[in-house]
Amino acid sequence: MKLDGVKVTLNLVLGLILQCKAEDKGDHYLVNGTKIWTTMAQHADMIFCLVRTSKTDKPQAGISFLLIDMKTEGIDVRPLITLDQSPEPYQEVNQVFFEDVKVPKENLVGEENKGWTYAKYLLEFERGNTYSPSLYRGGNDVVTLAKKHFGEEDGKIANGIFRADVTSHKMKEHAFGLTLKRAGDEGGKASAVASMFKYYGTEHNKKTS
Repeated sequence: MKLDGVKVTLNLVLGLILQCKAEDKGDHYLVNGTKIWTTMAQHADMIFCLVRTSKTDKPQAGISFLLIDMKTEGIDVRPLITLDQSPEPYQEVNQVFFEDVKVPKENLVGEENKGWTYAKYLLEFERGNTYSPSLYRGGNDVVTLAKKHFGEEDGKIANGIFRADVTSHKMKEHAFGLTLKRAGDEGGKASAVASMFKYYGTEHNKKTS
C-alpha cells in the first residue's frame, strides 16, 4: 500500500471495547460500527482503524488493524462540537460511522487479530514524540512575546528575572527533545516511559501557556 501524498488519520482506540467490527467476506472485510473523537476526519483521505475481527476470551485479542479509504461508500463523518464552538468544517474532532463499508483484504496491516500489538507500538509516538515540535514552537513564541512585552537589550529579553525563567524553560525543552530522540532511536516496546513523556510534555506546555 502506497501512502505517498495522502493525508492519514490515526484513530487508535485506547480502550479495549470496540464499537467497530469487521466481518470476513472472502476478498474483503465488511465494516460496521463507529469511531469517536477522530481528529480532523473531515480532511482525511485515509483512516487507520482498530476493528474487532474475532471474539476471544481476551478482549485485547481478536483485533485487527485496517486502512480504510474515507471515500468508500457507507462512511459518514459527523462533527463533535467542543467548547470552542468551531463551526463545520473547522471542527477538530468527529465521530465516524461505518455502514456496510467494504475494505479490501490487502488493506489489512500486518496479521489478522494482532492489531492491538501494532497499536501499542504506535501509542509510543502519540504519547511522546508528538510533543517535540509543539514544544519547540511554544518556546520560540515565549521568547518573541517576552521581547515584545519587556523590550530587548543587546538582543536579549530586557527583564533579567523573566529572562532567567525563559532560559531555564528552553534548556528543559531542549533536554526533553534530546530524550525523545534517544528513545526513538533505541526503539523497544510501548511502556510506562511513553506515558511519562506525555505527562512531562503536558506539564511543560502548561508552563509555556
